[in-house]
Amino acid sequence: MCVQVEIQGLLGRGACGTVYQAIWRGLPIALKTLVFEMVDSATKEESAAGAPCTHEQALLETAVAASVNHANVVSKRQHHTYIHLSLS
Repeated sequence: MCVQVEIQGLLGRGACGTVYQAIWRGLPIALKTLVFEMVDSATKEESAAGAPCTHEQALLETAVAASVNHANVVSKRQHHTYIHLSLS
């Protein structure tokens, strides 16, 4: 699936990701990117890179965002997961 988003600028950064101002399907949106490290399920240890956010935390944040319906909270429309493999 190809998701076309036009990023227009940086809105802010947090412990696990970055929020951008963007256009999606002609609508202005806030695009949040979460960066996390995969955790070895056998040892429950993160890799040496030590990302600030785990995969479980990212999934939890996505689930909470999808379940909140309040006038003062931005609603979640979609989420996509991309895996970036480092060969180093």
